[in-house]
Amino acid sequence: MKNNLIKTVLLSTLALSIMAPSRAAVAGEQKIGYFNMADIFSRMPAAKGLETKLAEFEKELRDEMQKATMELQKKAQEAEQLQAQKSTLKPEVFQMKMGRLQRELQAAQGEIMEMRRMAPAQFQSKQMELMEPIRKEIEAAVERVRKREGYSLVFNQEKQIALLIAAAPEHDLTKAIAKELKLPAQKPTPKGGGSGAKKSKTATKKKK
Repeated sequence: MKNNLIKTVLLSTLALSIMAPSRAAVAGEQKIGYFNMADIFSRMPAAKGLETKLAEFEKELRDEMQKATMELQKKAQEAEQLQAQKSTLKPEVFQMKMGRLQRELQAAQGEIMEMRRMAPAQFQSKQMELMEPIRKEIEAAVERVRKREGYSLVFNQEKQIALLIAAAPEHDLTKAIAKELKLPAQKPTPKGGGSGAKKSKTATKKKK
């Protein structure tokens, strides 16, 4: 789920940055290309550790929240203990101590509420911070390939962006961009059938 969100944010940002038409495009004839952003992103070395870093940051936020909650519980226990000792204390001493604890409790509750409110924005900010170098690296590679191959526009093929419906395969720049980034080759997807298909054929022959 997080990985999909990360890719969606990056794809949207990158799509906007590479769609601006060049002077040649505005002037007249356009050569339009496309590439598979999801494929490029998944093969980026920096992207492999992105989820781990985000999970670590999320844990830091949870730990801070837990620490603040434990501090609140501690203050609440102190208030209960003080209430139990009320009969043994002078009224002015009790009121002074209880007033201090109540102020500390209110401050702790406010801190926890603020942490909960800010957590999503902090996580998103961290996400963008980690993604920015990857985005810039991909964007720079796309631009180099676009200029070298003489393309006016380069679109993202990713379905989540829904910018490209149909295109000729010769204008697919995914391999060229991957090569520009020196990315490892994509593992070939095994063809359908395989050993399962052979077994089914053998079983059919035996039945005959």
